[in-house]
Amino acid sequence: MAVDFSWVSISKHFHPVFEEKKLKKLPVQVEVGDFKIVLFRGVDDEIVAMPDQCPHRFTPLSLGQVLADGSIECPYHGWSFNKDGVGTIPSAPEGKKCSIPVLKTLLRNGVIWVGGQHATDLPEFEDPEYTFLGEFPTVFDCPLHVALDNFSEDEHFPYVHQTFGWDREGAKHVEYEFEQSDTCTKNYYRGPIRKFPLMFLTGVKPGDISHNRFITFFDPIRSTYESWVTNKETQASIGGRIKTTIFFVPNTKNRTTLYSFVFGKTEDAKSAFFQNHFRGFILKFIKKEFEADGKFSSKLSHLPYALNGTRLGKYDKPLVIHRKMLERIYLGDA
Repeated sequence: MAVDFSWVSISKHFHPVFEEKKLKKLPVQVEVGDFKIVLFRGVDDEIVAMPDQCPHRFTPLSLGQVLADGSIECPYHGWSFNKDGVGTIPSAPEGKKCSIPVLKTLLRNGVIWVGGQHATDLPEFEDPEYTFLGEFPTVFDCPLHVALDNFSEDEHFPYVHQTFGWDREGAKHVEYEFEQSDTCTKNYYRGPIRKFPLMFLTGVKPGDISHNRFITFFDPIRSTYESWVTNKETQASIGGRIKTTIFFVPNTKNRTTLYSFVFGKTEDAKSAFFQNHFRGFILKFIKKEFEADGKFSSKLSHLPYALNGTRLGKYDKPLVIHRKMLERIYLGDA
């Protein structure tokens, strides 16, 4: 079954494409839905996005330069375009103009987002009870559905991850709940936590209960994971909470970038100390585990979208439902 995740089909959504701090004086190329986009800073550092293709002879504008007036110049014949897409042709008679479409952009949590000219508003994903800790992208060399499948279940935790969740023995005691609505799915896993680095600083002990509750939406595709630990005897929450929202961006048919936005919530003095003083460690800790997901997912690029021939288990129900929601919401008009 062929499913079209091209720019034409998904440009109604905003997608995160580039970290704002990395966009300097030179233009850069990003890709969404097999569609190449050029980003550059115009007048007063305003961020501009347009197709990375000069309408003259299709030269990538990202190979050019930004002029003093804030327009981007094609390196081949010098055609230039301002932030509104109005172009100038140096070799043409005075006053003759050309044009190029300009895409919508916005800046959220340190990341540049791009949408088509008719893109709908980006849904809010921040929780006022949580503090923003940071963001990072992770590139998966696999199709969108393979990357999404990986983040649709926790059954792989003991085998792919070194620190997330539970180990092989703990997996035997995992409890699982699933529910769905017209717009999202909800998964809730809990089981005995394995050891992880700096555990002693958090108040968490091996055998305490690790909770992972996540909800997945498709307008655009994003999953929010809320993770916390409770004492195995008192059931009291310890160590604070981490909430990570991941946006899935199909770059090409076999490359997907995940933009992760990490938030923390403290519940006692120890969790406050840990989150305040080890913010960088928390981000690296999560990123390392997501990179492990990406490394393994790259070996599954051959997995058919329709899941033909697979034998799905009790944790795989979201995989089937997510495909229906991808088609109905992300690609459709729901």
